[in-house]
Amino acid sequence: KELEAEKKYSNKYKTEMEKIRMKCQKFKGERNTMKQKSDSLAKEMSRICRNGRGINEIEKIIHDEETRKMEVQVLTQQKRKAIEEVEVYRAAFESSLRAHGKANIPE
Repeated sequence: KELEAEKKYSNKYKTEMEKIRMKCQKFKGERNTMKQKSDSLAKEMSRICRNGRGINEIEKIIHDEETRKMEVQVLTQQKRKAIEEVEVYRAAFESSLRAHGKANIPE
């Protein structure tokens, strides 16, 4: 009877130990994944911050880029409007030339 009880006791702890070993392996895998992510982020930060750039300078560059994009949008709209105005004036000028031609008025 004692032997059976010891076997049950032993099996219980073997099962528990196996569960703990599996958790340990899982945690090691997660640790390695996090380490790889950390290394990747460190490389990316060193690439971004090369030449001694600080985070403030990088934020300024990003802000300047956003400002530049907005300016380009405004300028594109202004260009489109100017092209439309030129087309209106060109059509009016051509109409005026045709009218002068029909009326035989020298240009």
